[in-house]
Amino acid sequence: MVCSAFISTKEGVLLVKEAKAVAKGEFGLPGGKLESDEDLESCAVRECQEETGFDIMIDRLLMVSQKPRTHEGNTVIKFIYSAHIEPNRTQANAELGYVFVNKQRFDNLIEQDNIRGKDVSWLLDTYFSEGLPDTVIVKKFA
Repeated sequence: MVCSAFISTKEGVLLVKEAKAVAKGEFGLPGGKLESDEDLESCAVRECQEETGFDIMIDRLLMVSQKPRTHEGNTVIKFIYSAHIEPNRTQANAELGYVFVNKQRFDNLIEQDNIRGKDVSWLLDTYFSEGLPDTVIVKKFA
C-alpha cells in the first residue's frame, strides 16, 4: 500500500521530482509505502515531510487507486489524501526536489510525459478542469 498527499496552494499543486531509477526526472505526488504499525494518514504525513520538508495536516481521503502489474510485478493500492501545509512551521530538509505546478506547467509536464502515474495525471487533470471531486473516487488504472 502507498499513501500520497494532494496539496494545493496559491502557487499550485505540490509535486516532487522522483529520484528512483524507474521514474527518474518524473514528477509525482509526495508519498510512499506504508510502514509496519503505521496508519494510512500518518504514512502520507510522514512521506510528505521526508520528501518535501513540509509539515502537513490531512483534510480528507480523495482517491483510492489500483495499479495492477507495476514494474516490480505487483499490484499497488494507493490512498491519496487532500492535505494542507501547516502554517507558521519551519521547513525541514527535503529528500527530493519539489515544485508547485499550475495548469500550464502541468500541461507541459504531460506533453513531455513527465508525470508519474496515470492516477496522478487523472487527478491533476480533473483538479485543473473541474476542481477536486466531492466524494472519494475509487478507480483502477492499467
